[in-house]
Amino acid sequence: MTGQSARTGHRRRALLIAALLTGATLVALMVGLPANAVMRWMLESSIGRVTVVEDEAGGRRTVYWREYPGVAGVDSRDVLDGPSAEEAYAASEAMTARMRAAITAEFGLEWAPPASAEQPFDPFHERTQNWYGGESMLTTVNGPTSQTIGVPTDWSDKERMLEIIARIAADYGFSAPTLDADSWDWTEEDRIRDLGGATPEEQVIVAGSMMGPTGQWMFFTFQDLSKDVDGRFERDLAPSTEHGWQLNTFSFGFGANALLPEGDEAEFERRLAPFEGLEPPEPVET
Repeated sequence: MTGQSARTGHRRRALLIAALLTGATLVALMVGLPANAVMRWMLESSIGRVTVVEDEAGGRRTVYWREYPGVAGVDSRDVLDGPSAEEAYAASEAMTARMRAAITAEFGLEWAPPASAEQPFDPFHERTQNWYGGESMLTTVNGPTSQTIGVPTDWSDKERMLEIIARIAADYGFSAPTLDADSWDWTEEDRIRDLGGATPEEQVIVAGSMMGPTGQWMFFTFQDLSKDVDGRFERDLAPSTEHGWQLNTFSFGFGANALLPEGDEAEFERRLAPFEGLEPPEPVET
């Protein structure tokens, strides 16, 4: 580093620390927290998690987890051993095609054209954050939404539709379906207000998910306005039809939060090397 660049770097660091101190003091005054506690949080958010590693010779190196190429909570070896983002998306297209064919065969339902809200369609999105204060090398994938035209009104038929997609999803390593209302801490009042009823048999909206390998997932939703006793759901949902969304429908779609794009394997392993054998820290709160 030249003398000029070193001085520039020192000046930038001094300005950064001054800005952090000023910000910490202002936030502390606003929320009544000690300035040093806010300062610690701001520095942690800026720097991310850090591990100091000591080798056999007594030397030390600092590992900055903001540079971690993976994502907190997802084993990076599983990422490397699993499908690429492109492979997982191709498999999801085959899986959802099987689901649509099976539902049509049993229930005679047709499928709506792609919603204009999802056009133009690109399943691959920006790199995800690693939850240690930096950006990972992994990408988010979102498949298109499949929507039936019409939906059965009996809960037994809806359960059968869930059995169909669950059987097919299991071939691709997905878990059994779980309903959001069972997974989340909702009171009966919450369910009536947000879903239209206390039980699935009564609800306008029944939604849930199936979890797959390496951060993959499937969502599903039943939307049945025959259960809309006061018409408020139809009023709220009607504008969405202008963008191709169905009112009475069974919909589902694929997504993934932590998949590596094709061709990035070698670079991922290179960036992963400094973290091998280390205990991952707790994610940084955002």
